[in-house]
Amino acid sequence: MWSQVGVMIAEKPILGYGYGAFWRGYEGPSGLIWDAMGIELFYSHNGFLDVCLDIGLLGTGLFVVGYIIGLGRAVSRAIVLRQLTYIWPVLFLIFFFTANLTEGSILRANTLPWILYTALYYRLAKKAPTVPELVGKSSGRTRPLSTGSGIVSYS
Repeated sequence: MWSQVGVMIAEKPILGYGYGAFWRGYEGPSGLIWDAMGIELFYSHNGFLDVCLDIGLLGTGLFVVGYIIGLGRAVSRAIVLRQLTYIWPVLFLIFFFTANLTEGSILRANTLPWILYTALYYRLAKKAPTVPELVGKSSGRTRPLSTGSGIVSYS
């Protein structure tokens, strides 16, 4: 199937067929793949090929560049800040990449992987906290203060 999809990508390589315009059964270009394969498929079972079909190599290139930038930011934050919570973005981005090698959820609207990816990327676009900022943060607990009279008060 992927070879058939590759042939279709080669027909409109730069901008693709348009978002959601390819896999429309016999109403769209996917009808040619249905005829060639003898089976009705609704996506290519590869997120990157589906992105190429939808927005072409140009859009796929932009997505890949953005993904690499986001992964780099996630890895650098996990290394520099050394907190367990900063490992989750790295793990999710690795999962997102590997899952899209055999599934196609990169640009599918209203799917959990896409929603998590965009939310994560938005978070990674913000300035990362520095180690001194994290060390200076209060944990939410108050510390006891001595009043000199033996009575302990909390601030």
